[in-house]
Amino acid sequence: MKRTLLSILFIQMTVFAYSQILITEISYNPPESNQDTLEYIEIYNAGADVIDLSGYHFLEGVEDTVDAGVLLDPNAYYLFCESASAMNNVFGITADQWTDGALQNGGETITFADASGNPVASITFDDEGDWPTFDDGTDGEGASIVLCDLSADYTLASSWRASTNDLGIELNGRIIKGSPGAENMTTCDVQPPMADHVVEARPDNSFAPADITINVGETVQWVNRGGNHNVNGAQSVFPDNPESFSNGAPSPMEWTFEYTFNVPGVYNYQCDPHVSFDMFGTVTVMDEEEPEVPEYRIGEVNTTDSNGEPDSIGVECVLTGVVHSPNFRSGGLTFTIIDGNGDGIGVFSASDDFGYSVAVGDDVSVTGSIGFFNGLTQIVASNVSSNGTGTVFEPSVVTNLDESTESQLVRIEGLTYVDPAQWTGMGSGFNVDLTDGVNNYVIRIDNDIDAYNSGPIDCTAGSLAIIGIGGQFDNSSPYDEGYQLFPRSTMDFLCVTSTIDPTLSAETVLYPNPVSDVLRIKSSQDFETYSIMDGAGRLIKSGTYSPSINTQELNSGIYELILRVDNRIAVKRFMVGN
Repeated sequence: MKRTLLSILFIQMTVFAYSQILITEISYNPPESNQDTLEYIEIYNAGADVIDLSGYHFLEGVEDTVDAGVLLDPNAYYLFCESASAMNNVFGITADQWTDGALQNGGETITFADASGNPVASITFDDEGDWPTFDDGTDGEGASIVLCDLSADYTLASSWRASTNDLGIELNGRIIKGSPGAENMTTCDVQPPMADHVVEARPDNSFAPADITINVGETVQWVNRGGNHNVNGAQSVFPDNPESFSNGAPSPMEWTFEYTFNVPGVYNYQCDPHVSFDMFGTVTVMDEEEPEVPEYRIGEVNTTDSNGEPDSIGVECVLTGVVHSPNFRSGGLTFTIIDGNGDGIGVFSASDDFGYSVAVGDDVSVTGSIGFFNGLTQIVASNVSSNGTGTVFEPSVVTNLDESTESQLVRIEGLTYVDPAQWTGMGSGFNVDLTDGVNNYVIRIDNDIDAYNSGPIDCTAGSLAIIGIGGQFDNSSPYDEGYQLFPRSTMDFLCVTSTIDPTLSAETVLYPNPVSDVLRIKSSQDFETYSIMDGAGRLIKSGTYSPSINTQELNSGIYELILRVDNRIAVKRFMVGN
């Protein structure tokens, strides 16, 4: 057996050693919102012979098989991508769209095999360590990673760099850099270390980010991305600046300017030719002895008192969570984050000058103070930074909007419109009332979502269910009214064949409640199936209906029991523990 294994390993190593095919470029986290349509993998024929790629396919990474008749000439490239239409629309490039899968932002193994399944190229890339990282300009900052020397071992991190080839395309404030389907122009020369902070002077006559906070001794680098710009922080212009700094006269050339700030304080600066365009910026330099802003879990600061006001109002903190809604505020920020414990909070800022573009699924850290607006607890942001990609919870099915649904992703079923004429498509948003036959719900349609101009979305083949973020708009104490649901797009309006039956729910009784060992169900209805959901809307347990359900394995907490028969659903809440 040992000889056989050694033979297999030797054959596999030989295949890789003499393979003509190299993996030469990977775009795994382009700076797009929502789905990354500009992901791609580039391969290269490093040999002297034409390669017939018919039937070649991926064993790891993504799923795709090359069509018959595809030939790859020597010294030629072939491109696989997530979306062929996006590659054509953005880059004007024809590429082979893979059939399934996506590249992992944290790195993974990609293995490409011939038609017989023999691996011909394999690489395990990463977004940290010796691999090009976010700080190098990749992993969401706009650059792909490229093999910087075709004669080097492409499986080693030292053979890869973040691309420096500017494609002249900007997405979400990031310059796209890469060479998909073409020669990689980036060399393996060791790049000098980047400054602690980078600010772009942009073609739209703005600094991005315009306002930054740094520590004493840190260096800021300004980079001209296009336009006749300069950086002027001279005390002759801003007398209150602790020190003067400037890169001289404006220039339309590509330039960089670095300055190390050694004196704490607030520094103002401007671009002289574009003062009338409000092209200003600030650098706030903190003394190293300044205490850091404490980090809290969302559940530690989103509690309220008997009047519905935040217990932690005014508290400065850093909160981390996953974005669960789009941005509901043009020119500013209004969105919701939920952490791994299922606790949520609204994020608000009157401006969006943090260099972050809101995208559902982003894991973000928000620095700010706990605030309060018309019953809604928020963190008023002074900074927002992305940590990569997180996990979005499935919505929790509810039958009532109250304090427990605030800043939570929830779903309400069995809905009809009270008055479809309320769907006006006017103003910054409008309210539409819907009912499940027992309760009325206020649905807020914000003008920043695609449903704003769609007209009433109805369901003719079943009943209407709506998913959204729980909110509140109540301008008077004790702030216990005005609860709303904010759908995030037309995709949050669902047609379902099963509906919650309020009568069936009301006549179904659970006991004992709270329960410890066995939950018993009393109902005139013989249900078909049951499901148990936890407080975050996650499925915990399901099966064929029985009037008694073992709950010994459930942790203490509040759960929802969903009972189904025909096309009707009964929903009941119960508690495990005292």
